Amino acid sequence: MTCKTEQAMVTLMKADLPNGMTNMKVLDHLVKTGDCVMMLTDWDLMEAQDPPLDQQNDHASKWTIRTPNGVIHMWGTPFGGD
Repeated sequence: MTCKTEQAMVTLMKADLPNGMTNMKVLDHLVKTGDCVMMLTDWDLMEAQDPPLDQQNDHASKWTIRTPNGVIHMWGTPFGGD
């Protein structure tokens, strides 16, 4: 899952329910508004800049992604995180 802004990604990261599952209402809203999208199979993650370990609950990783239409910068969940 990738998002256009860090704020959208942090909202998604914090949308966990007590059972550890993602709150689907929050996920559905972020996808419907176009704030977040699923990584497509023909997209390649080229680089990820993770936040410091002590900030991974409040900041997302900045991803550089190659798509068939070019390179884009988006936000994703930190590696080793949620």
